[in-house]
Amino acid sequence: MNIIMSRIILLASLVLSFSTFAQDRPEPPTGGMGGKPPSFSDFDQNGDGYISLDETRGPMQNDFNDIDTNSDGLLTESEIDLFMKNHRPPESPRD
Repeated sequence: MNIIMSRIILLASLVLSFSTFAQDRPEPPTGGMGGKPPSFSDFDQNGDGYISLDETRGPMQNDFNDIDTNSDGLLTESEIDLFMKNHRPPESPRD
């Protein structure tokens, strides 16, 4: 469940960063009318199964080298999952 939540947080931040830092690119998919966040493949603009630095913006672009654990210049879904697992926001205290 934590991996799913982490993926949702990452993808939501990507959506926000894409819209904030949009340049000459079309807006990324928003996940449709159901309010679901876009999937990894929605951000893989060329459909090669990886996310390159050119396909990122905002926080993901800033953390690209930290996420890219094998330093091949491409992000895999498992690299993003691992990064999100190790960089979870702190849980809010319960009253």
